[in-house]
Amino acid sequence: VMVWLCAAAAISYIHRNSIAVAEEAIRLDLGLSKPQMGWVLGAFFWGYAVLQIPSGWVGDRFGSRGPLALFSAVWSAATGLMALMTGYVGLVGLRLACGAAQAGLLEAAHDISDGGLAIALAESCLAGGHGCRVSLPGDPFVMLFSESAARVVVAVRPGSEAEFAGLCAVHGVPAQALGVVGGDDLEITGEFSVSLAELAAAHRQALPALFG
Repeated sequence: VMVWLCAAAAISYIHRNSIAVAEEAIRLDLGLSKPQMGWVLGAFFWGYAVLQIPSGWVGDRFGSRGPLALFSAVWSAATGLMALMTGYVGLVGLRLACGAAQAGLLEAAHDISDGGLAIALAESCLAGGHGCRVSLPGDPFVMLFSESAARVVVAVRPGSEAEFAGLCAVHGVPAQALGVVGGDDLEITGEFSVSLAELAAAHRQALPALFG
């Protein structure tokens, strides 16, 4: 299973960029201008960006297995249909569909600039209704509470880890695997474990307790 998942991740990554290799041939064959071809190339990323949040909701609502199969089927069908297109509008529409389908790569993302990793993990667990198990690679206090800018914790869909790591490497973005999502507790290995029920109670009761 892992072999096929890794292969699918590699294919999807190659797919989104491979059209650039044939850009000139496609443009000349369909009689497109360079600005029009620019929109064709960029349409994928518009679809990818716009559908990030909706696809994350679908994953949370229905689980990852079914939606991941659906997203793969949609972008595969859209890719095949591109060969039948004879004009600008159809080509742009299918590139948008491909980007929207591949937006299922990430299930969640949260910046750590407000409270650090500890707060980001707690808020993410409460929002998604899932626990997590995290192992910290450095000093626990610094790792949990540093509010360094431009850092984000993300949850990658099962089977998409290799693709996400590849994207980070290509764009020069440092990435570190911290743990896994699942269970009913937020667990920092070797440091502490707190149940989601306790987190939710603390989240709901803090201001009422402070102000009476």
